[in-house]
Parts: sequence; C-alpha cells; structure tokens
Amino acid sequence: MAGVNKPFVGQLDRRITLFEQETVRNAIGEEKEVDAVVCIPWAKVDEVSGGEDVDGKVLHRTQRSFIVRYRDDISAKKNQLKVDFEGTRYNVTHVKQIGRREYLELQCIVYE
Repeated sequence: MAGVNKPFVGQLDRRITLFEQETVRNAIGEEKEVDAVVCIPWAKVDEVSGGEDVDGKVLHRTQRSFIVRYRDDISAKKNQLKVDFEGTRYNVTHVKQIGRREYLELQCIVYE
C-alpha cells in the first residue's frame, strides 16, 4: 500500500493503557462514571503536533498518535477510549486501520 508506513515490531516499544468509561451503581443506587481498563498493549508513539488554543483562557494542546497491533475490542470502541501514556490521559479522536487487520493508529489529543 502506497503512503502507509507499517511499523516494525521492534518499534512497538512503549506501554500504554487503554480505558473506557463505565457507569456503575453504588450501594444506594447512585450512578458513577469510572474508568475500566480495556487492555495494556505495546505501542509506537509519534508526536504529531502541539500548540496553544485561546478559548477564554490559554490551553496547551498536544496531539499524539499511538500505533498498536490490531484488536477487535479497540476497533469496536473507537472514540469511546482514552489512552494513558506516562501519566497523561489522551482522548482518542480517531482510529485508523493500517494494513488488513494488522495495526491500528489511535489519533489522540489532550488539553492541559
């Protein structure tokens, strides 16, 4: 495939944690949103861009992409996921398939 850079297996050298939001009820029936771990895969991390947004206040925006091996559960949940990498939580904005069920690229963003 032209223009698609498949990573080598050795480039998947960083551990990330993928979360999804789940609603649970406590003993008195209150609902609460909690993070549930989906998986902890090895990933290739790429810094996409960074900058500042001014929307009433200055926010630092960082975009990263994480390439992981293909998994059906990640592909199905897509934008509902969050990525934890080195203590920072990123929101998944897009999931792109690379190859034929070989890899997934998670395009993520965080505002600090």
